[in-house]
Amino acid sequence: MRHPTAVGRFRPSAVTAHELVRDRLLCRITTANALGAPQCTLVLGPAGFGKTTLLAQAYRQVRARGDLAVWLECYEHDADPNHFLNSLYAAGSTAGISTIDPEFTTADFARRAAELGPALYLCIDGFERLIATDAEPLVDRLLSVLPEKSHVVLASRRPPNAWFLERELQGLAATVDPADLRLTQAELAELLPNRFTPEEVGRVAGLTEGWPVAAQMTRLRAGETTSIAEMLDRLAREGLGLFDYLAHKVLVTLTPDHRDFLRDTAILSTISPALVNALMQRDDGFALMSGVLRLQPIVTVTSDREFTIRLHPLLRQYMRNMLAQLGHEHQRVLHRRAAEVLASTGQILEAVQHALLADDLRLATQEFDRAGGEGLIFTIGPRQVQTLLGTLPRATRELSLRLRLTDLLLAMVDGRGRLVAELRSELARGLAVPVSEADPAAGWREFASELSTVCAELLADLHDGAGRELLTRCAHIERLAHRHFPKNEVYLGLILAIEVLVYSRHASTAEARRALSDYVSLCERNHFAPNLPSVNPQRGLVAFLAGDFDAALGFLARAPEKRSDRFAEPEPLLAQLSKVLLATIHYERNEIEESYRITDSLILDPDRTFPESWALACRTRALCLEALGRQREADHVLAHEENQAKRRDAKRLGYIISALRLELSIRRSEPSFQRFEPLVGELERELARAESSWLVTSHLVRGVIPALIVSGNHVRARELAALFLERATHCGHEPLRATGHILLARSADAAGDESGARLHLATALKITAPIRLVRPYLDVWGHASLYLVQIMTELASPSTVEHTRSVLRALDLLVPNAVAGWSTLSERERDVLSALAAHVTTKAIARTLGLSPETVKHHLKRIFSKLGVHSRTEALRRLANLEE
Repeated sequence: MRHPTAVGRFRPSAVTAHELVRDRLLCRITTANALGAPQCTLVLGPAGFGKTTLLAQAYRQVRARGDLAVWLECYEHDADPNHFLNSLYAAGSTAGISTIDPEFTTADFARRAAELGPALYLCIDGFERLIATDAEPLVDRLLSVLPEKSHVVLASRRPPNAWFLERELQGLAATVDPADLRLTQAELAELLPNRFTPEEVGRVAGLTEGWPVAAQMTRLRAGETTSIAEMLDRLAREGLGLFDYLAHKVLVTLTPDHRDFLRDTAILSTISPALVNALMQRDDGFALMSGVLRLQPIVTVTSDREFTIRLHPLLRQYMRNMLAQLGHEHQRVLHRRAAEVLASTGQILEAVQHALLADDLRLATQEFDRAGGEGLIFTIGPRQVQTLLGTLPRATRELSLRLRLTDLLLAMVDGRGRLVAELRSELARGLAVPVSEADPAAGWREFASELSTVCAELLADLHDGAGRELLTRCAHIERLAHRHFPKNEVYLGLILAIEVLVYSRHASTAEARRALSDYVSLCERNHFAPNLPSVNPQRGLVAFLAGDFDAALGFLARAPEKRSDRFAEPEPLLAQLSKVLLATIHYERNEIEESYRITDSLILDPDRTFPESWALACRTRALCLEALGRQREADHVLAHEENQAKRRDAKRLGYIISALRLELSIRRSEPSFQRFEPLVGELERELARAESSWLVTSHLVRGVIPALIVSGNHVRARELAALFLERATHCGHEPLRATGHILLARSADAAGDESGARLHLATALKITAPIRLVRPYLDVWGHASLYLVQIMTELASPSTVEHTRSVLRALDLLVPNAVAGWSTLSERERDVLSALAAHVTTKAIARTLGLSPETVKHHLKRIFSKLGVHSRTEALRRLANLEE
């Protein structure tokens, strides 16, 4: 596992010589938790009120008594949930928690903490950086899964959201507020030197109002003054400028070099000797840092492994005001130097921010490119890169082609098809600048051009469709990655990630599995996985197409605590795709209520989604409503989606919706052949393409082929169904292969080929039985009961027989009056009647069903009675009426 490179985030600052131990407050936050549930304490107050110092004292006290304590100081980037979880694991690792094969979830972190003991003491400093961000709910979630004796202490300048108040009302949370943090007169007497008389201590209490940082500054100033009374008189006259006055008087006691050091390093959040040397162009950074340690705790040591210090926020702001007096150019020089040294240590986010503060866009883009450019998506994660790109102004895109490609890749991850097309055009104009073959960038330019084309075509399936060379282009890009970047697998990873989706849609499941396996292996061996979104949605998609529905459900509905890889949480749009696929599987299994519950909770933005999500959600929602008898609502859904498609020029989605309308009109026995021929033409063109999209063909065949049959064009229907079946078989799409056989069965029946109809239906049943697929029979051929009854007696597998029964039960509900009395027959009576269609004698029926002849005769009598017939011949004639 890779941890953030920040120094001093995972352990509090060292004990300072003049640190005041706040015993009256420590007892409130270090007492063993006996609530029977994780406890949370908020230390709330503005800057300078000693929140961090109090937390550090509590941390040390808990560690001293042998309990597990974890320290985490939040940075701005922790507002991203993935970054926060990564920081949490890094902090846990520092405390001894195992981080081997992490799942990057709160539940997994809590489980690992519990392995070390029944209680965890978690100190989170700088919590205000998480408030009102996507990371804040993770703390509430963490409190719900930690061991019951755990205690989480938060130091923040502002209060959290409603979840904390709810915990307070339940007695599971408490607050140490600013009034509690103010120093009492007794604490001031302990802090201030013995030179202060009780009266003078009282005056300090009145002047500082117990403000801890002001009291510390008073102590420091007192060391350099001869008259405490005179100093206090000046403080009284200074009024609201108390801190500035004290800071000025303390700084006067320092050497000019130390004052310059504090001033120039005020631009840094954490100061190290290397940074000091780079900023000040000196080689005595360690000595300069050591020389200001007497100002503790206004200056604190933040790491006991590497010598780093930090200025108190108020002192840092005071020094930055002094720095501003030297002019912008001096500040820009310092920021440039900071950017260069931070970039050299891999802290790219901080480096770019300093470059921007230096007003040096070229330096910002150079550091971005030098750090890896688009490869940062793998090395620090897409969300981190998005945060970084959000800080870069538009003008920087003109300075870096790699920045433009990164914009395009992130837009693709967000499913923004139109934006990807625009960014591709902009990138193409930049790539059109002539370069020589010897130029090292020539290979990158070719790779970027091809990759950007594939990205645009991936999201264009519902609009103009993918290009005819899509699969060939993907293979070519793989070769380019091997040829031009043999030592940098980021580029191979980029195309493999895209190939998984491309091959799933336009090629075979075997090719998609190969690309997915290669991608996962690449990410694991390069330790990219913790920075990248989970691939469970892609695994679920491939399993869904391959017909392994149970495995697909395992991937798509997997709870975070059951993560089986090192990847982080799925991207929002991939998580959305998971929900759509879940709903589709439930629908295909005829679990209508559950499917509709999922689709009804989905909120899709057509401008920010994947083609699979938009098309499948539209289809599943409409068909669920139809199955629930809410036809007008189904029509409304299709009308709404059709309007959305027209507004975005998504003409292929328009074809899909037209096919859905046609399918529903036939099922309602009200066939409407409006715009029928264009659908037939589009289906023929799509099936003729090597890169045909299952997303389009699978929707079109369900409307077009039944319509051809109803209109009497059986030959054309059979030809198209055969082509569709051939394509599904080649691609390994088992559910679609079953649909192809059902369509061929219906075509054969319409042409009078009963044996062909039975053969195709029997094959479909063998495919659908293991995955319990029911809905294609109802949607494609709702009057197939006669053949299913006849086929059931010929099936050897008990599971297939049971599956056929479930299909027949579903068809009974769909066409309840197909045969008078049929719905009243028991399962065994239906078996006997089915066997009667295939066998002549009672003994033959008994041998087939494993019954005695007498039992068969008993069932036949009951069957005759329920069907209102008097002989076997009449019963078979009634059975034949099932299709009429």
